[in-house]
Amino acid sequence: MSKLSQIWDFFINQSRSNDNEGEYFYTKLIDEKLQHLFYAGLGENKSILIALETNVQPPLIEEKIDSIKTFRHQRHDGKWFLVIQLVNYELRDVFEKLCDDLIAATIDIRSNEVALSMTVKRLKLWISLLNKTNKGFLQDFQIRGLIAELNFIKKVVASNIFSLTQAINSWVGPNNAPQDFIFSKEAYEIKSIAVGKRKISISSLEQLEFNGDLKIVVFELLNCSKNDLNKVNLNIITSEIETLINDSDLLIIFKTKLLEIGYFQHNFYNDKNFQIVEGYKFRVDDNFPKLLRSNIPREIVNASYEINVEKITKEIF
Repeated sequence: MSKLSQIWDFFINQSRSNDNEGEYFYTKLIDEKLQHLFYAGLGENKSILIALETNVQPPLIEEKIDSIKTFRHQRHDGKWFLVIQLVNYELRDVFEKLCDDLIAATIDIRSNEVALSMTVKRLKLWISLLNKTNKGFLQDFQIRGLIAELNFIKKVVASNIFSLTQAINSWVGPNNAPQDFIFSKEAYEIKSIAVGKRKISISSLEQLEFNGDLKIVVFELLNCSKNDLNKVNLNIITSEIETLINDSDLLIIFKTKLLEIGYFQHNFYNDKNFQIVEGYKFRVDDNFPKLLRSNIPREIVNASYEINVEKITKEIF
């Protein structure tokens, strides 16, 4: 059991004989050795919380979500708490991941004000994640797509096509760019399909439009059991990539991109296992079938469509 959980459970057990009502909260320092002091505790209605001690007044968090409450509190010694409180107890395990992430993101930061800024930034990412996903978890089609993108990173790094730093920094799909990876002179759009399928989905008129060399990389994924020796899931593949990263700033960038997509490590994903059966690529040149904003009537505002790639020339990736 983590130190966070131990503190929360201690206060919960103590509160069973306490009939406090209204606004209150109790806190206990999680780890005095940390560069920045985080406290775990219990708030009104016996809801668990985490608080960051700061020397300056924290900003108000404008982003809202029903399951999490944020507020700031000034202590008697003049210092401040940025308090993040869980309202929906069913999300306790997700909230613990959120707290772990906030602490980890500030470990190598010296300035208290920069640590506060980082905490607020990542908290907003978590709020966005919880607002757009099912209890904080990705749907199956999103899981397959993310596995394909992460497998692309692994393969281009292992093949010395790009460095790990290049691959992660060029991963712009999480920022809603038209393509998933954009390098200096080339771009890659990554697709995942079920084994035996021959259609890929194009989500917009911009997705296959690039002023340079554009390729579509397709990975065929097959559902498998957790006992399969060749299985891959999001927890496995993200851990594999993280072990390759020896730069703390790059690790933060990588984890931030994962959060922007909506993923964080959780046992939920241990049951979503796949085999990556095959990978191949298509060059999106003048002969490749596509709809572009530049070659359709201006009256067509947007479009998504499917391409049957069965008879299109492909290369093994």
